[in-house]
Amino acid sequence: MTPEGRDLLIARLLADPVPVDVLINNAGSMTAIDVQDNQALHLFDEELALDLTARVLLTTTLLPHLLARPQAAVVNVATGLVHTPFAYIPAYSTAKAGLRAFNPGTTLADSHQPAPGPRSAAAHSRYGPRGELGRPEGAP
Repeated sequence: MTPEGRDLLIARLLADPVPVDVLINNAGSMTAIDVQDNQALHLFDEELALDLTARVLLTTTLLPHLLARPQAAVVNVATGLVHTPFAYIPAYSTAKAGLRAFNPGTTLADSHQPAPGPRSAAAHSRYGPRGELGRPEGAP
């Protein structure tokens, strides 16, 4: 996403009479990259721009508007590849790890409390408010 495209999207969203209550960051690409290839840096730049930078910029730009909405939410879709990255898609894995690291900073952006970290809808519904996949409430 270009900066111009991002600005146009945000302007359209904010001009719409229906307010933004939820931002779902799910767009992305997964490109096989050989880091020894002479095009690797260019491919990394393109993929990180979409998979990480665009999400961070959209979130931080829309956050003041979302914080004004009592039921607003930001949903950043990540992947298990954060924990077990594949060598042939290094930019995708890097972007998802960056997004996961970015999540806690947005959780309580209007508060001085420590952010509780990312939440998983599946884990939340199965295991309660800790939101840790694969770990029932109280498990070590």
